[in-house]
Amino acid sequence: MDENLKTKTAGAVICAMCKSWCYLALLSFVIFVLNALYRDMELINLILFLICQVQAFRLYIDKNLFEILYSEGTDEKNFDYALNFLLKVNKEPRSIESRWDGTRNIFKLCAAALICQFVLLCILQFCNG
Repeated sequence: MDENLKTKTAGAVICAMCKSWCYLALLSFVIFVLNALYRDMELINLILFLICQVQAFRLYIDKNLFEILYSEGTDEKNFDYALNFLLKVNKEPRSIESRWDGTRNIFKLCAAALICQFVLLCILQFCNG
């Protein structure tokens, strides 16, 4: 277990990175609107937009959960119990590395969807312009 990920500095870093959710969501929306002007590939545009928005929302949730997890006096066992009781998803307590890996995967999926939206915009610009 990497003890460096349990420090307040590490918590501040992951929370700062997760705060980028609003910029990712806004940029995705702008590209979605620009793509919608072309009326081509509307379904692909919508799917990519929704993927990006869902991942941005998950980053928003992660930011809030990491703020709780890294606040003074938070017991990881009670944190895991509360999440498991509410969501009924994971019976095993998660390590901090597992939490960071999950958030990293959300970033990657959101960025990939955003890049695909941008590529679609470039293709539509090239084909229709």
